[in-house]
Amino acid sequence: MQGVGVQLSGGLGNQLWQLSAGMMAGGGAISVAYQLSTPAARCIASRLLHPLPAWAPDSGRLLPFGYYQHLRHAAPAADMLRLVRPCAAEALPCVVHLRGGDFRHHPAYAATIPAAEVLRSRVAVLGISRDADVTVVTDDPELAAQLCPQWHCQSSSTLHDFHTLRRARTLVMSSSSMSWWAAYCGEARRIVFPRLWPVDNGAGADDGTSAQRGAELLFDHTRCILHD
Repeated sequence: MQGVGVQLSGGLGNQLWQLSAGMMAGGGAISVAYQLSTPAARCIASRLLHPLPAWAPDSGRLLPFGYYQHLRHAAPAADMLRLVRPCAAEALPCVVHLRGGDFRHHPAYAATIPAAEVLRSRVAVLGISRDADVTVVTDDPELAAQLCPQWHCQSSSTLHDFHTLRRARTLVMSSSSMSWWAAYCGEARRIVFPRLWPVDNGAGADDGTSAQRGAELLFDHTRCILHD
């Protein structure tokens, strides 16, 4: 069985873009992952694909390296992700995704980390008034303690955090592809969608371009609230 090979890179969110682009190019589940570099991606990909053992020259076409972050590439993986049963993650009233970690060490990415007052504003936009109803899912508990110590913090495995974001009743996204996929395939009835996204892989050279790119990734005007 021939397929399309995709060379995966980055974290779970970026790898989902790459897998989805491969599925689209390969006509569905016959696409094959060339490298599965994160356990979370391996777990999800095993339910999305019927992979060949490894890509080889006679296995078909190998997609060019890239992140493929465009709405036109989202549908194949999204359709399958909605069928993947979330691991034991509770449906919480309001989940805030705070992406820190390596974002803090790269100027273009650090610019997308919201200040404390912005986080509070985004939660208020959703009509959430009780701190007890807010959970912060983060890869950076230290940053969460600085910005929003009033909210419960969860920093678990990538897969568990992803499904917590997916199951949230209301969601404050971060400017990350993992957050985007959780919102796009998730259950949240209202979503705060950040306008500013990091410049990456030729997406733009200044904040104005990356802000426009964020708006271009907005997928549902009935659920999503674009926020500066």
